[in-house]
Amino acid sequence: MKYIFTISLIVLSLCATREGRCQGSWSTDSSSGFTPDGAAGSAILNGKIYIIGGSPYFQGITNTVQVFDPTTHKWTQGPDMPTTRVSLTCSALNGKIYACGGATDTGANVYTHVMEIFDSATNGWSEGPPLLIARSGHAASIVNGKLYLIGGYGIGNNIILDSVDVFDPSTNSWSSAAPIPTKRAELTSSVLAGKIYTIGGYSSDERPMDTVEIFDPVSNSWSAGPSMPLALSDCASCTLNGKIYVFGGIQETIDSRVLEIFDSATNSWSLGPDMPTGRMDLMSATVNGQIYAIGGIGNPDAVSVNEVFTPGPLGVAESEAAGSGLRVFPNPFTQSTQITFTSQSAGYAEVSIVNTLGVEVARLFSGELGAGEHSFVWNCRGALQCAPTDGVYECLVRMNGRVETLPVVLMR
Repeated sequence: MKYIFTISLIVLSLCATREGRCQGSWSTDSSSGFTPDGAAGSAILNGKIYIIGGSPYFQGITNTVQVFDPTTHKWTQGPDMPTTRVSLTCSALNGKIYACGGATDTGANVYTHVMEIFDSATNGWSEGPPLLIARSGHAASIVNGKLYLIGGYGIGNNIILDSVDVFDPSTNSWSSAAPIPTKRAELTSSVLAGKIYTIGGYSSDERPMDTVEIFDPVSNSWSAGPSMPLALSDCASCTLNGKIYVFGGIQETIDSRVLEIFDSATNSWSLGPDMPTGRMDLMSATVNGQIYAIGGIGNPDAVSVNEVFTPGPLGVAESEAAGSGLRVFPNPFTQSTQITFTSQSAGYAEVSIVNTLGVEVARLFSGELGAGEHSFVWNCRGALQCAPTDGVYECLVRMNGRVETLPVVLMR
């Protein structure tokens, strides 16, 4: 027997809420003294956040060092980095920060081999051995006491790299590791269980990617990870409590507010509550169980506000209906939300958005679905899937004569 499932989002005039799981909430950091900056390096050293180099307002580049102390909630200035540059990476290891690569000119795309090392013991900088390949817009992660630089732009006409350089502080030398399968720049990376997850970025067509590739330093090999729900480049990421949080960046041409969360326990992604301020080329750090989204470039200027994500128990709830397990998260939402439900049997399904008159606003899916769990993303930034007005929507599931409903709130 063929079952017909119809999932619709219908505008209502009243708001309804449901209790459910919470992924966390965003707040604005009230500290003062931060100079707006973007495409800088960031690192955590001795419990403090360091923001190094970058490009304030994309009007030139800098070598400044800004230091945030969570205990005093204040920003101060550190000693300037010797080389002015943007789109570098900074990584902390054994009381030192390793500032690697980047561009020394925003217009000419002059990429550098330079590695400079900040030593907290002396509060000063020194020059380290140069990178094997000059690169900018790359990712950096530390595993087992070694620093890995992955991908990025190389010297030449829009050259995108697949190379991986490895720095060993014990020998003060560089070596090469297995190249990443997919060349990419403006990516991000995070470490879980001793493996490096490389996430998003641009490939040769310069479109944001949803691809995740995982590097195992022990076997010097790569494997494919589950793709993100939404493609992103120029984004930031942090690891906390067995999860990777990816936020900000570019999705299509929009400075993103999206938060995507990878859970290692389920090996799957979900959407979290949107970051209040959209931004690309932002910096990130995790301190005291909180995730900081720092600076970045908005539209069109540098972002002066810093925001903090605190994982549950407080925050935006994930709403869930009984029966098919219909879920919508985040809810409320500002840009994108994920609709998930379970069908007990295979059949024809339609996922659509309609207004109060029953007129279809967007068709998310129509066709045959197998039994099991299914997920669809409603992206309200795209013209084809954008509701005409904000408001409260109702998610309906009609299945074999039974109707399930779930309120959804759009707030842009």
